[in-house]
Amino acid sequence: MKSIPKSTKGFTLIELMITISVFALIFSSTAIVFGDFLGERRLASEGHKMVQLLREARTNAVSGLQGSSWGLYFDPSSDPDRYVFFKGGSYVDRDASFDLEMVFPTTVTFSAIDFGGHEAVFEKRSGIANEGTLTLISDPDEFIISVNRLGIVNYDY
Repeated sequence: MKSIPKSTKGFTLIELMITISVFALIFSSTAIVFGDFLGERRLASEGHKMVQLLREARTNAVSGLQGSSWGLYFDPSSDPDRYVFFKGGSYVDRDASFDLEMVFPTTVTFSAIDFGGHEAVFEKRSGIANEGTLTLISDPDEFIISVNRLGIVNYDY
């Protein structure tokens, strides 16, 4: 019976350290790429959610749902990660029982809001809106939403 020399049984400490180092390098580079991907997906998801709510506000207003105008309210200075879907001619005069408050994940924030104020309101029956743009960011990406005078909502991502 042939015996195996002691030096060929198992792995050396150096071989194990090199293997672990290679796996650590692969894992860390994958985590960086995956983290960037998740940030982009969160921004796209939140942007599309806001576009959908703006379009829903216009649809509700045009159909005369609850006999009222509808809109979205944003206040990046006092509450930068929150916006509210509301029923009424303005946020101040809204019917708060219809409020739907939305909160951004921590990685998404408002960058710029230009609606001539902090709200986008669609008039009852006509759907006409105060036109403007809204920019969401998740560094370094941007999601730009625009509403024209006729209340048509578009976005660029």
